[in-house]
Amino acid sequence: MKTIIYVILTILLLQTVLAENENGKIVSGGDLLIDDVDVKVDGLSSRNLNYGDEIKREAKSGSVIDFEIRIKNNNSGTSMEEVEMVIEIDDLDLEEMTDESSIDANDKETLKLSIILPSDTEYDEYEILIEAEGDLNNSVHKVEYILDLIVEKSSTSTSTSSTLGDLIISLNNTLGEVKNNENYFDPYTKCTAELEAKKVVVSSKDTEISTLKDFKTLYQTCEKDKKNQEDIMATLKVSNTNLKLNMSNLYREVQNEKDSRMYWILGLIIAGVTGFIIYKKRQFPDHEVDEEANI
Repeated sequence: MKTIIYVILTILLLQTVLAENENGKIVSGGDLLIDDVDVKVDGLSSRNLNYGDEIKREAKSGSVIDFEIRIKNNNSGTSMEEVEMVIEIDDLDLEEMTDESSIDANDKETLKLSIILPSDTEYDEYEILIEAEGDLNNSVHKVEYILDLIVEKSSTSTSTSSTLGDLIISLNNTLGEVKNNENYFDPYTKCTAELEAKKVVVSSKDTEISTLKDFKTLYQTCEKDKKNQEDIMATLKVSNTNLKLNMSNLYREVQNEKDSRMYWILGLIIAGVTGFIIYKKRQFPDHEVDEEANI
């Protein structure tokens, strides 16, 4: 009876511990959580592992173990700085660490690491310790996660697997360094920014060109209108010259007409006076005049 009670209490206690460590075991702080854990053993996946789980895929000496850990900054107002993750298999004297990064407030980030098992790894069960740590307002927040890995017996040579595993680890770590090197992509970022700026300039020039696309037509129309106006002005100039000439001729004609009338009037006066004198002489001859004078 006592044994049954002990087993029941152990199960309940284990469930309580696992529930409390759903997002990892909080070591310090409380705002850094492990949100999801996926593990690949030689490319075969074990997903959504809980705290204390045994990795579903068995490994062998020389196996490559890939970890994909999603961690969360549970603080809603401040970014977490100097975030790094360490994975250890103490019994095999293995340890790998990520570069430092930062996580925005209430945001998540997935960290990746790979470990290669030594070629002389013996058949056994090994505890894997995952630790994540970050700084929040000068306060250290730390969380850890425990997994179990089973290494099976292998009768085949592992030298090739070990060499391949070393190569994969080297490549993964190199890619991690490149990803976290802020200056690595600076030339590309600068080039992209300059390209976008050039695109803006070209777009503005295209807009200007589109507004001037009818300039040639407008210019030709203006030139045509200008030529028409010049022709009209030339015609008016000729008309003005002709008008002046006509006015001059008319003035001379009027003057001549005036002079002619004066001559006619003067002629009429002279003719009248001459006629009157002749008439008088005919009516009164000279001898009659003399007789009257004698009387």
